[in-house]
Amino acid sequence: MAELKARVVARHEPAALIIGSDQAAVLDGAIIGKPGDHERAVAQLRRASGRTVTFFTGLCLLDNASGRRQVAVDLFRVVFRRLTTEMIENYLRREQPYHCAGSFNPRGWGSRYSSGWRAMTPPA
Repeated sequence: MAELKARVVARHEPAALIIGSDQAAVLDGAIIGKPGDHERAVAQLRRASGRTVTFFTGLCLLDNASGRRQVAVDLFRVVFRRLTTEMIENYLRREQPYHCAGSFNPRGWGSRYSSGWRAMTPPA
């Protein structure tokens, strides 16, 4: 997806260096997508409460002038605090992370509801 996003921008920027990115969240071996609405976001955050979610971020650097590209995947784990219904509703009201993988935005209020995250070395 990161490369596809970079190539879409490349159609309009013929001589640019373009960075494309995309993220997926994984819990219990299943990909958690972007919720799209409040109800799904509540369900995702309830499921993540008190647990660890792994986030994979795909990056693509595309040199549109030469056509060369570099692609990488970075991953990190987020340990969620135990979330009450009130915490979830407050977070969703403030952040509205309906476009974020796993309903989690690590910037802003999202960082308050995790007990931290750590970068990991991607699997070979």
